[in-house]
Amino acid sequence: MGIFPRLSLELYGGWCLTFLYLVVNLGVPLFKKGALSRLLTPAKSLQTLGEKTFYWGAQLSWWGTLAYPVVCPLKLGTIHFKWGIALYLAGIVLTAIALWNYASASCNQPAVNGLYRFSRNPIYVAYTSVGYGMGMAIGSWFVIILHTIEVISCHFMIVDEEKYCIGKYGEDYQQYLEKTPRYFWVV
Repeated sequence: MGIFPRLSLELYGGWCLTFLYLVVNLGVPLFKKGALSRLLTPAKSLQTLGEKTFYWGAQLSWWGTLAYPVVCPLKLGTIHFKWGIALYLAGIVLTAIALWNYASASCNQPAVNGLYRFSRNPIYVAYTSVGYGMGMAIGSWFVIILHTIEVISCHFMIVDEEKYCIGKYGEDYQQYLEKTPRYFWVV
């Protein structure tokens, strides 16, 4: 593992990981009308400097986490590649399931079925697995650091979004928050 691995566009490179992720991330919501726009639209308008900072921090680090691996070779045969690809593939599967659950929810109701019974934010958990897996598979601490910035930024966005959802959906959502962990393991 290095900070910045050798850059090279190769047949078996990080671009494969980015491509598959984008196909799943953008493709699954296309099966349900309105799901992609719902997914890509912030729950509420960004009003404070903090909200804007966390939103743009998450966006820029997310794009960096996806773009940088495109020009990096996979570190085939290394232990960090093996662990990274396992983490990445688990994240891809979770992403597909969580997005399907999200897309299947009514547009005017929160998603609470499927993986959402076990986590209020399974898409973010899946993205975390994908991002760290990509960083390990290409052997890049830079991607891992970028993705850590995204994870931290997203956490603050999630906390703020949950407050918004309590106001929008009321007592039912508050009960959902109380019985369902935020990230599978932590309420």
